[in-house]
Amino acid sequence: EAALLAARAILPPDSAAGLQRLALCRLMRNDGAGCRRIGEMLLRIVPIGGWGDVIVAAGHALEGDAAAALPRMIAAEAKGGGDPELVSRLGGVALLLKDDVAAAAHFQAALALDPDMQAARQGLALAREMAARGERRPGPA
Repeated sequence: EAALLAARAILPPDSAAGLQRLALCRLMRNDGAGCRRIGEMLLRIVPIGGWGDVIVAAGHALEGDAAAALPRMIAAEAKGGGDPELVSRLGGVALLLKDDVAAAAHFQAALALDPDMQAARQGLALAREMAARGERRPGPA
């Protein structure tokens, strides 16, 4: 929390790129609540484009809350579905949710937009590996 407050003091109030980097740090620290707070800040600064929604979805996914993550994923794709980086990140959120089918679909969509995107290729390989190992979150009963 202290790092978040310090970053807010250093970053200009409209620093979307800075907030995205800060969200990545929160994600790597497995801090779902921190991701959500940063995503909400980003949505206030840049409500279009979908990045705030991706970050909020990632926060929910870190906490295993697929029901809360899914609407944010849908909103992000509606806002930024033409951005291969954003679509690939949605694949990453789906991996966090152990949804290999959705992850593969997002990574394939990212590759359709940018066939040379290595992150999407690697994500697709991870989704296929997850499917092969049978690592799926339980579906609805």
